Amino acid sequence: MANLDFQRYFFEIGIYSHSPEIFYQQQQEGLEQHLAWLTQKSGGLTREEVPDSFARSEEDFLRRYGGWRYTQAIGWIRLYILGTQIRGEIWIVTAKKISLFMNKKKFEHYGKAFEISIYKNKSSIEIYNEINSILIVISKEEPFKGHYIDLEAFRNIGPFINWHESLGIN
Repeated sequence: MANLDFQRYFFEIGIYSHSPEIFYQQQQEGLEQHLAWLTQKSGGLTREEVPDSFARSEEDFLRRYGGWRYTQAIGWIRLYILGTQIRGEIWIVTAKKISLFMNKKKFEHYGKAFEISIYKNKSSIEIYNEINSILIVISKEEPFKGHYIDLEAFRNIGPFINWHESLGIN
């Protein structure tokens, strides 16, 4: 890792074991199984017969299951500027087995994800496209392979950044 005095961090990209679509599909399936179990345990009482009990049970299940964005992260790609380079470093969870309910996550530095040099002749949109392309390529490589890299926020803001000014190479 480079000397922190010279690094300027500017963005973090989440890494997840699954996409939000898969997570919420699994959550819904788990909820349906839970409510079926509740119906069986209650002697066949249905949601219509005891709506308060089902509502509390559903609320408790969803609270314990958690949301996707902040509870299911298994790593981060931290983007930073070093001189006229943009680099990404990887922080990844140290768990031997990645599971849905990892309560005590510890992240450790894994290494460099990429680095690109930026030259004055590239436009800001070309710089953004290059970073975006690199992120797509590395998403298919270890340690990202089989996981979901959430590029939504980066893609929402990246095209509007004045990369030359950010890098100080006007």
